[in-house]
Amino acid sequence: MGTRKAPEEHREALLQAAGRVFARRTYAGAKLEEIAREAGLTRGAISWHFSRKIALYRAYIEEVNSMAFTELLAIINGPGDPVTRLEAGTRYMVSTRVQKRLDTLILADLLNKPPQGAQDLKELVDGYFDRLIADHAAMMADGIAQGVFRPELDPDFMARSYYNYFWGFYLNLERFFGEHDDEALLQDRIHQLLVAPTLTS
Repeated sequence: MGTRKAPEEHREALLQAAGRVFARRTYAGAKLEEIAREAGLTRGAISWHFSRKIALYRAYIEEVNSMAFTELLAIINGPGDPVTRLEAGTRYMVSTRVQKRLDTLILADLLNKPPQGAQDLKELVDGYFDRLIADHAAMMADGIAQGVFRPELDPDFMARSYYNYFWGFYLNLERFFGEHDDEALLQDRIHQLLVAPTLTS
């Protein structure tokens, strides 16, 4: 009689725990034992689902981290006029800030020093960023053409500035929370900084 497969919930718990530990320790500093403890599982549970630490890291980037890019791209390219999509994307970026902080810390580590055997992951993430900036710039260009965004704006510059701002926002989340721990106030502040100045009225 074969060994019964561990529940899928264990795999998901390991992925979530891995994200927290990779963000806290970096890939090089993360230990599988700590990830298992964080997930409330044994070290053997990791071996059941992932052959090595790099396999767990790869799964997190490809499944959890990439999902955030996919969700944001769906908003940017979704239904509605450009202003509606920009506002929706901004609300999403702010409301998911806790998870995005973990992802940003992990991506910063990946882009700065890709683990051995993970160069393709860096290329994957670079591709997502390129697509995100290109689609955001296209949305801004549509808004300018429709007269809802200011005509003097440079779409590519605005797209890069938008995501550069959020990159810093996620890396310095404690400072932002210290100033605005209220969701509505934080949403309003970011709207005033990133959305309002682009509008024609």
